[in-house]
Amino acid sequence: MYKISTLRLFYSVILLLAMIWIVLSESEILPVHYLHSSAAGDYCLSLLSAVTALGGTYCCLRLPALKSSRRQTQLALGQGGGPYAGRWRLVQLVLLAVALWTNAVLYYATPYSPTPKYCLLIAFLTAVFCWPAPNAPLPHDAGSDTPQS
Repeated sequence: MYKISTLRLFYSVILLLAMIWIVLSESEILPVHYLHSSAAGDYCLSLLSAVTALGGTYCCLRLPALKSSRRQTQLALGQGGGPYAGRWRLVQLVLLAVALWTNAVLYYATPYSPTPKYCLLIAFLTAVFCWPAPNAPLPHDAGSDTPQS
């Protein structure tokens, strides 16, 4: 359903849009510091930032190793690329986009909260490990590093 080149293009667009947002905010073309501080608001924004960064990052990195997603991807790749071949990888990229974009927006919207700053860093580090690979890892590849004779 989704070719690897399409997924890589989607990955590149996710990162490009995040970087465009950051550059426009840094150059003050887009408004910055527009959310005002309150105790409840700060708590909610910090919680939203942490949940999207930590929860989204964990799910994004763990998704390819889940049994159902790995099995469906391997079956689809074995059959020449069925409907599930890129679906789970697309879900992974959507989780990455939500974590990245939410924390980029919150970082520039709130000057008083340090949480989005660290969560944005976590989301960008996650993006390094989410480059769409051409095929799914096979279950027997997850064993030891020693060659089998």
